[in-house]
Amino acid sequence: MIKAQKHLPKSLALLKWGLVLLTCLLVGCASTPKKGYKNYLYEGNIPEAENILNGINANNDKLLREVQLASIAQLKSDFKSSNNHLETGKKLAEELAAISVTETLAAISINQRVSKFSGNRFERIMIYFNKALNYIASNDAAAARIEISQAEILMQEWRIGVERFPFIPLFLALIYEKIGDIENSLVAYRRAAAAYKSSESTPDILKKGYLQLLAKYGRQSELARASLQLKAKVAASPNKASLIIVVPRGFMTPMDSFTVYNFHPEINKNFLIALPLYSEYSGVRAAPLLSLKQQAKDSANVIFENMVNVELGMRAALKRQMPAITTLALARAVVKSQLQQQTAENSAASFLVFVFNTVTEVADTRSWDTLPQAFYFSRLELDPGSYSLNYADREPMNVSIKKGVNFLFLPNYR
Repeated sequence: MIKAQKHLPKSLALLKWGLVLLTCLLVGCASTPKKGYKNYLYEGNIPEAENILNGINANNDKLLREVQLASIAQLKSDFKSSNNHLETGKKLAEELAAISVTETLAAISINQRVSKFSGNRFERIMIYFNKALNYIASNDAAAARIEISQAEILMQEWRIGVERFPFIPLFLALIYEKIGDIENSLVAYRRAAAAYKSSESTPDILKKGYLQLLAKYGRQSELARASLQLKAKVAASPNKASLIIVVPRGFMTPMDSFTVYNFHPEINKNFLIALPLYSEYSGVRAAPLLSLKQQAKDSANVIFENMVNVELGMRAALKRQMPAITTLALARAVVKSQLQQQTAENSAASFLVFVFNTVTEVADTRSWDTLPQAFYFSRLELDPGSYSLNYADREPMNVSIKKGVNFLFLPNYR
């Protein structure tokens, strides 16, 4: 009886804080918004999706909310607002790069969703990539160049090669070409060619742009080497204009979760941990059906390439994170088991701690799920002039093509 009384205050204190944390988790710290906004996006009801996202004010989801609202603004072709959200998200990501000890302890004792969302490396690169696209759509290629250059600097800070994100040097090459900075464009094309060397195939847009630029400016020796390396030949078209069309498709698959029951030798018992996962990969939405027509000439179909497979990129990012996520979950299982043991002699407290441990074992499924599944690129060499861009299910769009490199970004063609 005396022993039970000795442990009672400690158990009650643990119970008190456990209930406080549980209330915070379920009421004030819930970090995954309702899925209604995705349903509205699928339906094309952008204003309602925006209303839902604007109503989410969880302190630990500030970065996530900014990038999601940036996606919404981009869909509305409000490129300035989109970049404002992305810039705020960029600064938040930089601040959260160094995880605080307090948040790490909370993630170990409760779950990772109580810590602030900082985004994985793919999501952080997407901030710069989308900002650059917004600048391109606003006819500010110089600002777009700065964003992509910053993305390359960030990759250097992470000490990862460009082969992880080969579309970054390729996009930079296209931007430099648009600006008319031929030397830097060729440097970026070379980096992109090296980055794609380890992949299954080199995109035609890289081959076409790189080789045409070399041929146009008489770089015969490099042209010979590059043609051999890329196994392609392209003749220069000095009187042609280039049209680069960028179209995002679909929406990123939301992250799900699963629970694992296993035996932990340190605590000598079975334990439960929750981990994030994506559903089985079923591919991404196909490229749009578009064609270009100039006056009385025949229509030409636009051939697209999946330049940025966001779906695969996000899945690969989660796979890289899983060892660290699992290690943290195992540490959390030990902490929760010790908490359970400390209340073992008080049946009421022990039961509530058990409930607390079980209910709070939730996987962190937060992700930038308003990203498209893929960004499709196409490059066409055309005579300067006015064209009609024909959609499979929409009204035609008039496009004016000038000499040099022209970009056309269609963010709302999902």
